[in-house]
Amino acid sequence: MLKGNMKKVIQQILQISLAVILLGGFVSAQKNKSQLSADDYYASGLANKKSEDCGNAIADFDKAIELNSRDARFYKERGECLSEMASGDEALADFNKAIEIKPNYAEAYAGRGYFYLRQQMVSVAKDDVKKELEFREKALADSNKSVALNPRCSECYYLRAKFYFWTKEDVKQSFASLDKAIELNPRNRDYLMTRASFYSEVGEYQKSISDCNAILKLNPRDYDAIFTRGRNYFL
Repeated sequence: MLKGNMKKVIQQILQISLAVILLGGFVSAQKNKSQLSADDYYASGLANKKSEDCGNAIADFDKAIELNSRDARFYKERGECLSEMASGDEALADFNKAIEIKPNYAEAYAGRGYFYLRQQMVSVAKDDVKKELEFREKALADSNKSVALNPRCSECYYLRAKFYFWTKEDVKQSFASLDKAIELNPRNRDYLMTRASFYSEVGEYQKSISDCNAILKLNPRDYDAIFTRGRNYFL
């Protein structure tokens, strides 16, 4: 009888101990979660953005802004995600806020310029000439200002190159901007792939193949580079 009671007591002690351990782990997890900083959420947002998970990226940037509403980076990155999700007014508000906080923020001007470029293309599709010209002028102004503010910003040159090419404003300047972006960041796959695509579109097939080869050195399984190179051989 005594042994039976002792066994029950030991089981109760073990159950209580397990509950305490589990509760402690839960409290610790909640405490760690509450101790995440704005920069922690920002880093998580960047990771989600890179994975093209804009929904979770926006949630992370929302939390970063809640914890620190005076960091221009948070608004700029959220603006780019909102732009991808076609949330025009909200995206523009974020770019404007980033520039308000940090008036010389080149990357924010580049992002807003690209936003205006996309709006200009929407206006073309809608045959809204007035809006098309308005967004075109704003896109060009922001694109040029971003490069002027930071001549070492590869992303600024890259986005400006897209403006010049897609609007046919100055194709030569488009390649000059892409060349500069790649000079500053020679291993960036997106820059090389964009230039390869642009070269292919203007009939510079050997130059396009050269860029595809550079990409395939970085990643031999890059589908877009393989496809574009094959298409260039055919053409």
